[in-house]
Amino acid sequence: NHHELSHHGGDAGMLKKLAEIDRFHVARLARFLNFLKATKESDGSMLDRTMVLFGSGMSSGKGGGHSPKNLPLILAGGQQLGLRHGTHLPFDVDSTPLSNVLLTMLQTMDVEQERFNDSTGTVSNLVG
Repeated sequence: NHHELSHHGGDAGMLKKLAEIDRFHVARLARFLNFLKATKESDGSMLDRTMVLFGSGMSSGKGGGHSPKNLPLILAGGQQLGLRHGTHLPFDVDSTPLSNVLLTMLQTMDVEQERFNDSTGTVSNLVG
């Protein structure tokens, strides 16, 4: 059970099983992204015009306690939309909510939105 394993408490066996599940999901993500990349459009691929956010709204934190902070996320695609790629962007765990990323994604798609949920602004170094 994935949820049970997420409460691993640092147990090596549970972490090994959790990593196996994570590898499966990341392999499915890679397959999906490759499909989008292989689907050609007039001036690029479907991936170039699609943003794919992969991750969770909860991290397993130290010892497996759930937390809405320090979320490991992947934002893929969207090159034709102006997304920057090839970098890891660390954020202040206590002051940058996930909704800032979501607001940035909305505005990147030309959705006129000033705020999204508990957002405090956009993530300017995601686009450019």
